[in-house]
Amino acid sequence: MSYSDGTDVTYTVAAHDFGAGAFSLEVMANGNGVLKRVEISNVTEAFTNDTTAALIRVGYAADPDAQCEVDLGTTAIGSGAVFDEQSTGMYGVPINDDNNPVLIAGVAPTGGTPAGIADVQVTIRWFS
Repeated sequence: MSYSDGTDVTYTVAAHDFGAGAFSLEVMANGNGVLKRVEISNVTEAFTNDTTAALIRVGYAADPDAQCEVDLGTTAIGSGAVFDEQSTGMYGVPINDDNNPVLIAGVAPTGGTPAGIADVQVTIRWFS
């Protein structure tokens, strides 16, 4: 099996208001996979980072950041960011737990006035 084989599936959460709270998306593991990409785009409200920053985590209920944890910091309006195996060493982590759903979660920032609205896309390459 090579990492070029397989099917890329992108899971999207559109226009999430991180300042209003967290989100959680459970994805049933469809065999083995590998995390390929986490992207935020269409930032329409700047992110705050007063006490803790907004985060995107990919993992499992028992280990929410098993695959990754992305700190969104103070991402500005009109910007975005891509996190993949070329930009950071923590991607490409195998997903091979058929018994537990993969959890894609957005964690709200804390302190001051929590804010940040953006689209979130997480791409996992599934192997059959």
